[in-house]
Amino acid sequence: MLKPRDLASVATKLQVPIIVSDILNGTEELSDETEYALHEAISELQPDSALLCIAMSGAKLANAGGKATCMRVLEIECRKIIDEYAMLWLRNAEGGSVDEDQAFETLSGAQEDLEDLSGLLDNCLSIFEHKNPDAAIICNILSIQASAQAVIAEAYFEAIGSEPVVPSVQTLPSNVIQFPLHKTV
Repeated sequence: MLKPRDLASVATKLQVPIIVSDILNGTEELSDETEYALHEAISELQPDSALLCIAMSGAKLANAGGKATCMRVLEIECRKIIDEYAMLWLRNAEGGSVDEDQAFETLSGAQEDLEDLSGLLDNCLSIFEHKNPDAAIICNILSIQASAQAVIAEAYFEAIGSEPVVPSVQTLPSNVIQFPLHKTV
């Protein structure tokens, strides 16, 4: 179980959930530069880190969104993802021991979780557009990034699952540079 101190440590390391919280609380302004910085910060993360970052930020959004059903569903999904990924992520970030099989099994669901989050965020977007324009912009950023990171996660796990390519041995003239063969599916 994740302790509040651990959750705060993850948020501090990822930074985006803290910025989102500050914007939603009114202590930080959502400028064009901040929008760009949020996009850039999330896009530079690995899919597992992005998933956790988006889930933590999404939970903040859900709390700011009121009692609408889609907000509760978003909050439940974000909490599930945080519970599932945060401790593993924190142990890895702090250089602790990680069971590789458990990590691979957990991370293999990242693409689906990112796709689910993107869809849930899209569903909540219209509510925010009417109530809180800043929250709507953040919701849109998170949705876009979740969708993009899902594509990256899919490619990553496809690459891990593919067989290694063994280059063929051919006799070529000395001035020819041989490129490795690529396996096509």
